[in-house]
Amino acid sequence: TAVASAYLDADTAHLSTTQTFSGAKTFSADTIFNTHLTLNGDGKHIYMTRSATNVSKGLLWSTASARWFTGLRETSDEDLHIYNYAASADILTFANTTGNATFAGTIGSGAITSTAGISGTTATFSGKAGFGGASSASTGVVRIQGNENYLLYVDQTSTNIHVAAFRGNSDTGLDLHADAANNQMR
Repeated sequence: TAVASAYLDADTAHLSTTQTFSGAKTFSADTIFNTHLTLNGDGKHIYMTRSATNVSKGLLWSTASARWFTGLRETSDEDLHIYNYAASADILTFANTTGNATFAGTIGSGAITSTAGISGTTATFSGKAGFGGASSASTGVVRIQGNENYLLYVDQTSTNIHVAAFRGNSDTGLDLHADAANNQMR
């Protein structure tokens, strides 16, 4: 025989009314929320723990045409992965021990600043490029700069081409300068 909600005490969970629960609750099966999950208050988090590195733990994002995973994958590391199921690959990985980020594809950016260096196998620059402190490189200029002077300087303007290499703190070195205005090479 069913018991009406009105006859149950305040400690009983009601399925169709608004209630506030206090104390820890454990669900041993999948729990589905058909609306928002809201955490109220400061310092509130969703904690996910895993017992071994051969199981994944994280958030799965899914639409009709895309599926992404963010979290700890079933790998032997403790790195944070962003995994794309369509590509069957990690798109971005943050190393737990070093904090290094590894991108699987091309980074499209107007500017990238690094305090620890950028490494890779190829680089393509379609505008300004400066190395070793040459942050004010103008369009068409590549500078590899030492302490004070340029170690290598390549500049192509509308009328001149410079290829220069300097040594030490003086302005001495090799400067190949094609001067179109005077039709000469200096």
